[in-house]
Amino acid sequence: MNIAARKLSVGYDGRLVIPNLNTSIDGRGVTTFLGPNGCGKSTLLKALTRLLHSGGVIEIDGQSLREMPLKAVARKMSYLPQQRLAPPEISVEEFVSCGRMPHQGFMQRSTPKDSEIVIWAMEQTGVRFMSSRDVRELSGGEKQRVYIAAALAQQPEMLLLDEPTTYLDIQHQIELTELLRRLNRKLGMGIVLVLHDITQAYEISSEVVVMMEGRVYSHGAPSEVITPAMLRDVYGVNARVVPVEGRPFPLIAYDGLAASA
Repeated sequence: MNIAARKLSVGYDGRLVIPNLNTSIDGRGVTTFLGPNGCGKSTLLKALTRLLHSGGVIEIDGQSLREMPLKAVARKMSYLPQQRLAPPEISVEEFVSCGRMPHQGFMQRSTPKDSEIVIWAMEQTGVRFMSSRDVRELSGGEKQRVYIAAALAQQPEMLLLDEPTTYLDIQHQIELTELLRRLNRKLGMGIVLVLHDITQAYEISSEVVVMMEGRVYSHGAPSEVITPAMLRDVYGVNARVVPVEGRPFPLIAYDGLAASA
């Protein structure tokens, strides 16, 4: 699955956040959007999932997003926003079952196939053992895996996540990034992320899109895009990309604010 946006313009509250953007997402890999606060990353994801009205053209596999029924869009991609609230008094299994709604008719009851897919989604994310627990009682990392399980139950071709590692401790961040890698590599699911951790983006991404003031600054492989020049221009910091012996990916060393920042 591929997404293409051309001459995209998006705004809200009387403010134009993305004035004229062109980009594409290859659904075979892990695509990460980087950029400072307010550059339009989250706004773009909402536009790509039709949660925000936009001008210009968005196509999924060559088909206009505007012409697709909402249920068809939900079967193509699943979106996890930054802020997620679980309904009160709902078990993990009931919550994950909500992901089957795009595949069901009005007032249709769950089928044995739906139940099989819900169990599969919980197993993929390692939450089946807590299926009867109340979602409200879970830790932040556990909730994140439950949200992803519900998204998997939709059986989308692409999973879009807005800052999924924010507020998670290091252990749960690593667990989550390993889960996303597995979903991409073993299940062939496209992964699209908005991240703030640049080192994390370097490690997990097959391609990186850097945004600045509502536009694409650069787009390419992490090694091509995450450079001292980009960090200075986009983030206003002096930084080095430092190779570490025995480690497959470099670390980002920040040396302070750039002179023009």
